[in-house]
Amino acid sequence: MQIVKKFDLEMAHIVRNAWSKRCSKSIHGHTYTVEVVLERSDQGMFDDGQMVIDFGLVKKHIGPFIDSFDHATMLWAKDEDPELVNFFKDHFDRVIVCNQSSSCEMMSAILLVGIERLLASNDETDMVEVTKVIVHETKSGRAECDCDSEWVTYVEEQRVLEEIFISDPIIDEWSYEFVNTYVAAGIGSFGVAPREDENSFISLNDDTDLSDEDYFAYQHEEAEAEAEAPAIEAGPENLPGSLLALAFASLLGPKDEEQ
Repeated sequence: MQIVKKFDLEMAHIVRNAWSKRCSKSIHGHTYTVEVVLERSDQGMFDDGQMVIDFGLVKKHIGPFIDSFDHATMLWAKDEDPELVNFFKDHFDRVIVCNQSSSCEMMSAILLVGIERLLASNDETDMVEVTKVIVHETKSGRAECDCDSEWVTYVEEQRVLEEIFISDPIIDEWSYEFVNTYVAAGIGSFGVAPREDENSFISLNDDTDLSDEDYFAYQHEEAEAEAEAPAIEAGPENLPGSLLALAFASLLGPKDEEQ
């Protein structure tokens, strides 16, 4: 038995070296639909509710990763115009930079590998596996990547997920629980320190050329320097975005999410 969860997103990109000049020379966007096909990987046919897995858990644990691409611009780290990549990183909030092209085909492989790692890194989802990801780029065009595809092997060999850049404003929308799962999944692992609790705000994108061990020492030194700095008056304008969001969430209380 297989189940399919759909996600919709709007994303801009530029596909360098594409045959079409409109695609290769101009930033443009698409309304994407991503279909994630899942099945049980353990011995049981279903859970206590006689489901392969609750759609709510799928949305909870892989939704933030897929949503990261929504209203984002995805660029190739090897772009022929490096200044373009830096310009977007400096002037736009939602930016993703990858060491491979943002073609529909590569998108399906990248998403499959990321989703596979996220599912395996959480005990609420490690009983299922992703068998296929389908990315609809247009109404008439889509790419399908199976879990045993050579594209998956290529993505792993090229360390695409390990080296992916996801801008801080995107990460700032993630829950601390998802950040820790993201780190455990080995996605964007360079320069990443897990959050110890919901009150520890971090950046996954510090521009530091450090090993993981040195990076943790660097983070510790930064924390000590911050602790010694003069206290500032507490107020919404002085809170990191993630803390402010969590403060409002605690006031509003839990809400039922659409499944």
